[in-house]
Amino acid sequence: ENDTVPRRSLLAKAVHGLFTGALKQPTNNPLEHAMNFIKNMNIGPRLGLGFGLVILLLVAVALIGISRLNASSQRMDEVVNDRYVTVALGNTIKTEVGAAARNLRNARLAKPEDVPRFLGLINDGVKVVSEGLSQMEKRLKTPTELEIFKSMTEGRTAYAHSRDQTLKLLSEGKRDQAVEYLFKDVVPVFTAYSKAFDKLIELQASQMDKDGKAAIEAARAAVAMMMALAGVAVAIGVIAAFFITRSITRPIGEAVQLLRVVASGDLTSHIDVKSTDETGQLMSAIKAMNESLVTVVSTVRTSSDNIATGSSQIATGNADLSQRTEEQ
Repeated sequence: ENDTVPRRSLLAKAVHGLFTGALKQPTNNPLEHAMNFIKNMNIGPRLGLGFGLVILLLVAVALIGISRLNASSQRMDEVVNDRYVTVALGNTIKTEVGAAARNLRNARLAKPEDVPRFLGLINDGVKVVSEGLSQMEKRLKTPTELEIFKSMTEGRTAYAHSRDQTLKLLSEGKRDQAVEYLFKDVVPVFTAYSKAFDKLIELQASQMDKDGKAAIEAARAAVAMMMALAGVAVAIGVIAAFFITRSITRPIGEAVQLLRVVASGDLTSHIDVKSTDETGQLMSAIKAMNESLVTVVSTVRTSSDNIATGSSQIATGNADLSQRTEEQ
């Protein structure tokens, strides 16, 4: 029965050792590995990691903002320097074509001596239209735009031919034939030409409106994304600052508390070193100091006990010597 108690005690210690050893086994948790890695980093690299993360997020916010703003700027540039210019050219050409049609009508109605003046105005308008169409063709990009422009060019060619025939008849003084040819041949091709031209202008105006809305949406999306990323950067910065500060201040606080305990004369504290950074090295130094103080105190105590024992023996010897002296 006396052997049973020690055996139970040994069994309990073995079970306890196995249990605590199982708890201390390394896990495969990536987050725990990451936290241990950061905990064991030196304070300088740890602070650099935190500041670098915040700076990286700010750079990401700036780059995304610049990219979005560039996209919006390109949209606006296309609207202002391409779509708007094309629409303006179209309106100018349409005005000149209408003026040419009116001058053709006026030439038909004017006196014979005034016909050359209207013919000169028509020729001037033709030059303006040709220059405008040349500039417009350079700005057209999509297949739909080019197809409409081709149809418009074909209509213009047909209209120019019929118009020239009318002008020829007028210059020859054949007014009745010119009037008949005008209503029979010129008006239908002019109507087809005008419709194709109006279709191109409407397409350009629609594209301009669409690009303008897209530019506004891109700017709004850029603002929203920059605000979201800025919020994420602030949140990550706050979290990183909290954990990095905590990983530094807590061990230092524990070290200060241990030093106060040692300063009060209590050398029985259990010091557990949990990291290898500067704070871990500080705790390791405090632990070594505490162990050294325990050794010094033990040595002094042993020496004191030896001195006390020797003093007692000397006092006893003196007493015996005095007694013997008295007896003699």
